[in-house]
Amino acid sequence: MSLHLPPRPASLLALSGFLWFVLMGMSVTMTGPISSLMSSGLGQPSSNESQIGVALFTGSAIIVGLNGFFSHWFTGRWVARYCAVAFIAGATVIWTAQSWTQLLLGYGLIGLGNGGNSFWYNAEIARVFRDRGVGAWLSALNGFWAVGAMTGPLLVGQSGGAWRWPVQVIWALGLACLVFAWIVPAPPPKEAQEEAREALPRKTYGLMVLLGLYVGVEITTLTFMSRHLMQVHEMTLATVSAIASSLWFAFMIARFGSGAIALRVHPSRIVAGAAVLAVVGAFLTSHPGLGWIGYVMIGVAMGPVFPSVIQWGTSMGHAPHRSTAIMVLGPCFTGVAFPALVSAGMATRYEQLPWIVLAVHACIAVGALALGTSRAEPAS
Repeated sequence: MSLHLPPRPASLLALSGFLWFVLMGMSVTMTGPISSLMSSGLGQPSSNESQIGVALFTGSAIIVGLNGFFSHWFTGRWVARYCAVAFIAGATVIWTAQSWTQLLLGYGLIGLGNGGNSFWYNAEIARVFRDRGVGAWLSALNGFWAVGAMTGPLLVGQSGGAWRWPVQVIWALGLACLVFAWIVPAPPPKEAQEEAREALPRKTYGLMVLLGLYVGVEITTLTFMSRHLMQVHEMTLATVSAIASSLWFAFMIARFGSGAIALRVHPSRIVAGAAVLAVVGAFLTSHPGLGWIGYVMIGVAMGPVFPSVIQWGTSMGHAPHRSTAIMVLGPCFTGVAFPALVSAGMATRYEQLPWIVLAVHACIAVGALALGTSRAEPAS
């Protein structure tokens, strides 16, 4: 199987997905560095900064949860259009916010747009490119999220402390990309009806747990990595920023590069192999002088996991929207819960972070191998 250029409707779908995934990546990863500027600018204590991430993932959880229960309603292209408008509305509310409540509302709307776009574009790419190198296309789609993930923090770094300016950029880019959400091709109504009747394999719920573990440990790593390097390894902020940039760059290269591997290797092996690499990387981060290479290895390991799990789940049947909806439910909850649980358990003992990251990736490796050897039985 090789990757061929798609016909025009599929090209429009891919282009729209690529553009919106860049914006989604930017909006998520800029929340870390911009939250401190926002809290100080609106007179909030630093302890309230985490509320921004909670609002973002709560918005995603709402639409993903609705999709999980009423997936037959969420197959049409109205999802892409609605989520684009929600994203732009959220950026507008944040840009003009005069209170912390308005700011959180704006992030909730952006989260809603991000969550809906994530499951819809992944499902549509999986459906349209099912017999045309779907793994490579899913890797490319999610690879553009990584492009945005690299760009977001850099944009905040160039803002000079004026937090409204990066939000204005996000708003303007979203407005420019709105047209692509409007002209994206509509899936055939008949396929939506067939999806609603098809029973999902029980393994889909196992992949939901697997994806939830991955996203939870990814966000936990990114949340506490800087503190771990500065307080345990006594690195400067400049060095830590360089390591973070290297991690995202490695993440992006691995996500794009895994597309060629996905054409030949089963997703279960890709996920298990990536998790083992992350285990090694986490072990290295616990040793002085090896933090940089360890976190870069974790970045490489994290890159292929999300698109590989989506490919795995959508390849087990002909209900990509329903299976994607179920699988991304896990990340919506772990994205909020994991950092909070780790923070409560670890407190300021940041030397424990590598072992927490190692343990979760080990569970992912074991889970991927177990699911890879089990039969995909339909749900009763």
